Amino acid sequence: MIISAWAWVFYIFAAFLIYTAIKLLYDEATDQPESDPNDMFVVKTLRKVIPVTKSYHGDRLVSATETGKKAVTPLFVALLSIGFIDVMFAFDSIPAIFESRRSPS
Repeated sequence: MIISAWAWVFYIFAAFLIYTAIKLLYDEATDQPESDPNDMFVVKTLRKVIPVTKSYHGDRLVSATETGKKAVTPLFVALLSIGFIDVMFAFDSIPAIFESRRSPS
């Protein structure tokens, strides 16, 4: 019942997964050089909300800027992105959970 009411959401998740797979294949095939963190959309957008340093500072997640203020490093942004993607893939498992409860044992 719940799955049939929200079936359209699964098409969005499927499209996102297909897009991600195609982008990964394309990036591997073109063998592009590693991109600069300062040019990434996520870093540029996050800079509007909180300060982000221009470079990595070893394995530190938070570092001081030139003015002495605290700012997160691109490593923090990467870990935050990985956590967000992990949650997205957890949502992908929801249909399997409901389907396993619905089918007879």
